[in-house]
Amino acid sequence: MKNSRSVNSELTDDEISAVTNTITSIVGEVKYDIKIADADGEQVIIWTATLTANIDTDGLQEYINRDWREKNMIVDQNKSLQETFRLNDEQLAELKEKYKNAKTQSEKDLLAEQLKIIDRDFLAAQKLEEAKNTNWSDKKRKIQLCNEAIELKPDYADAYSERGECYDGLDNEKALQDHNKAIELEPKAVHYINRAFFYEVHLKNYDLALSATCSMLKRRCA
Repeated sequence: MKNSRSVNSELTDDEISAVTNTITSIVGEVKYDIKIADADGEQVIIWTATLTANIDTDGLQEYINRDWREKNMIVDQNKSLQETFRLNDEQLAELKEKYKNAKTQSEKDLLAEQLKIIDRDFLAAQKLEEAKNTNWSDKKRKIQLCNEAIELKPDYADAYSERGECYDGLDNEKALQDHNKAIELEPKAVHYINRAFFYEVHLKNYDLALSATCSMLKRRCA
């Protein structure tokens, strides 16, 4: 991961990555294909995603005009997603090496099951990335993609958080359920911030917003 490089009225590296995601909208269905191929005497898994996308150049100005808290949330969520991809790659490489050196069939079978889980998590992360890249005007599509990510990985905190944002102002009961679930599964700062933002902007409950922010700060300082 790159560290942020520019600050004074300029987009940082992290923001550039986040904005690239938010101004890209997917057209139609994304088609995924997986196949096993030989490379240097080893079997490798190759994922291919075929899609058509529109680039909304107005989205860049929209991002610049956002409240600083919204910007921080977008950047943090994008970094979390990229970290998920990085960890999946590391785990996959480690398991492949173990599989190559496995001496018994039972070891290979166990490793094969672990590989299936990583494939599942990777596909769930792809669904979440597609949801984030879908235009906010199409909340129905974004929610559906989050549903698919959660179906693949029921403990996927980031997918609950994203779906909660989609429900903000649309179905506040479901929004709060998802924000709470994200915190329950993974009590990290961005999920607390999302819930505090929901309390402030959509419920106009500033006491709850302040309380949610304080809860997050207490956890970080503990």
